[in-house]
Amino acid sequence: MDASPDRLSEIADKLRVRASGVLDAIDDCLAEELVVWHSFDNREQRIRGSLRAAHSRAKLAAFHRAMPGFTRTITVVECPATRTVIELAGWTGTMRDVPAIPGGTGVSVDFKSVTIYTVAEDMITRIDIFDDPASSRAMAELTAFGGMTV
Repeated sequence: MDASPDRLSEIADKLRVRASGVLDAIDDCLAEELVVWHSFDNREQRIRGSLRAAHSRAKLAAFHRAMPGFTRTITVVECPATRTVIELAGWTGTMRDVPAIPGGTGVSVDFKSVTIYTVAEDMITRIDIFDDPASSRAMAELTAFGGMTV
């Protein structure tokens, strides 16, 4: 069940590539089935890796459509002792005319999150996402406006 240090480094590098705009960069790192937990609803969800990959790509693409100049800045830390890769992310952009958010046009978005990727047998088997519930709601509205489809 261990994760090799080389694989943790590879996953960390792929997360950096994804942050640069290559939305499918970690798709081949996801296990066939994985567990995703969100702090905003304290719920674990079992999901196929391919569906999680499609969801992540669609969400990031929707952010790019909804916010001109959308950027994702990350810091990645590899933790071999716990078989995890930790991603500290900042999501920023300026909202276009978002019907669900009155007065949102031109508002700057600065959203922070921490994601912990647990690796077993060299694949990501669990994703724990820590973010603010209010920010999560705003980001959900932006993904809807950005035309997120999976």
